Amino acid sequence: MAEGNGRDGFSFAGSNYALDGNRASENGRDGFRLLGMGTHVGGGFGNEAIGNRGVGFWVQGGMHQIVGATANGNRMHGIMATVAHTLFSGVQADANLRNGLFAMGPGITVGNSSATGNRGLGIWVMGKGVVDSGGNRGVDNLGVMDAYGRPSEMMTNMAPLIQCRIGMMGECR
Repeated sequence: MAEGNGRDGFSFAGSNYALDGNRASENGRDGFRLLGMGTHVGGGFGNEAIGNRGVGFWVQGGMHQIVGATANGNRMHGIMATVAHTLFSGVQADANLRNGLFAMGPGITVGNSSATGNRGLGIWVMGKGVVDSGGNRGVDNLGVMDAYGRPSEMMTNMAPLIQCRIGMMGECR
């Protein structure tokens, strides 16, 4: 458990490492800062990032498996990733002050994940070869806001798209 640290809760860089059953809460920056290749996060007991000042899970690199991660109440994004050939499965991102799950890069797969009550978009993944493997849900996310803190008319009319957006177009299933 990493709780109340002035900086990141957990910070790892390298290849082929695994994290399971960890909790990062109320840290001064990100809950989990993960860099490298071939990281396996979660699966057995999952990992939680709760109430951190930065991003819950900040991930960079490629060929990662993020399974069963929970990111709730973080002051930035629940999960933010700049990755290639990465799997997000069973992710839960609720009540974060920006996007729930925000990922960019080629070959990303997202399935059985949910985003509820985030101040930005729910699930927003973009890149070449993005795969929606189904079971993704987004509810009560605010989407893109105008300068006055109200949803723009365009975004209000696109509400089903901004709740859970995989790839460049289309709704989640």
